[in-house]
Amino acid sequence: MSPTVKILGVKLDSTLSFSEYVSNIVRVCNYHMRALRHIRRYMSQDVAKAVAFSIVGSRLDYCNCLLYNVGSGLTGSLQRVQNNLARIVCDVRRRQRPSQELLRELHWLPVASRINFKVALLCYKAYKLHEPAYLQTLIQPRMPTCYSLRSDDYDTLVEPRPHLVTAARRFSMAAPNVWNSLSQATRQIKTVGAFKSALKTELMSAIV
Repeated sequence: MSPTVKILGVKLDSTLSFSEYVSNIVRVCNYHMRALRHIRRYMSQDVAKAVAFSIVGSRLDYCNCLLYNVGSGLTGSLQRVQNNLARIVCDVRRRQRPSQELLRELHWLPVASRINFKVALLCYKAYKLHEPAYLQTLIQPRMPTCYSLRSDDYDTLVEPRPHLVTAARRFSMAAPNVWNSLSQATRQIKTVGAFKSALKTELMSAIV
């Protein structure tokens, strides 16, 4: 019997550690980055950026909300891939410029922030647009009380207390946690497009 099962390209193991899934992403991304590095000199930075996202960045983003709170070890592995990709696109060697500076220049969110971005976007659609319905049923608006005087508590969600470590990664717990961490101005935006723009700006500004 196989220790893992693949669903929509994502390998799931019995403990939902996603270690094998992340290892496979890293291996495939490194393969494509080696190929990209060989032809980088023939591309402009804009073309290199587009190619890099299509063959590597898209793999880092695929179903990345499943990796919420999986641990710094796994996200760190993916972050190293993104850092190396940024160096290739910007055509700089290691230690010439900090990776964080390169990500800012390319306007790329780090891996952990990209995961939060996806969770927040799913939460927005479920909470504000009521779609998909099966996700909407997993979140509950926090009802204001007469004792609550904090304006930041407006339009927030109830955060259930997880009984297990893996339970904290469920959408019903991850979504409220990420949503409530956003500013009130971002939470109150009315359209998906404007929300995505404001969300990326807020997450970028939180990067030290």
